[in-house]
Amino acid sequence: MEEYGIKHHKSLLYQHQANRAIKATNKNMKNILAKMVVTYKDWVGKLPFALWDYRTSIHASTRATPYSLVYGSEVILHVKVEIQSLRVLVETKVLEEDWAKARYEQLAFIDGKRARAQYHAQGYQKRIARAFNKKVKLRNLKRKGLGPQGA
Repeated sequence: MEEYGIKHHKSLLYQHQANRAIKATNKNMKNILAKMVVTYKDWVGKLPFALWDYRTSIHASTRATPYSLVYGSEVILHVKVEIQSLRVLVETKVLEEDWAKARYEQLAFIDGKRARAQYHAQGYQKRIARAFNKKVKLRNLKRKGLGPQGA
């Protein structure tokens, strides 16, 4: 380090990408809760609703909701239930093969949706990196005491 004129600072283990994602999530949750609570004591009761809101809203980085990426479909309120369970389908005399085929198609759709979300997330990360790299100033490190050849 002395050879290149670098000052050493002690630091802790830091996972930049993980910490960045966690900070972004926490910031969004804080903003959601700030809109919902009246006093600072209310946040505990409002947290499940804030989490539900966060999980069911479309995120710019993936262009999808976290709920849809996990479960493969958008949220359906109990009032609007359209996808029936296997028990209900058996009672209505729907063939098990038809149900299985529909289920496999739904799982294939989930995989495609996750792949698209990953593609959008990678593009989003590239755009963020490009914006960050515009601010970076390049510096050349030179060895002390050596001539212009460097060796």
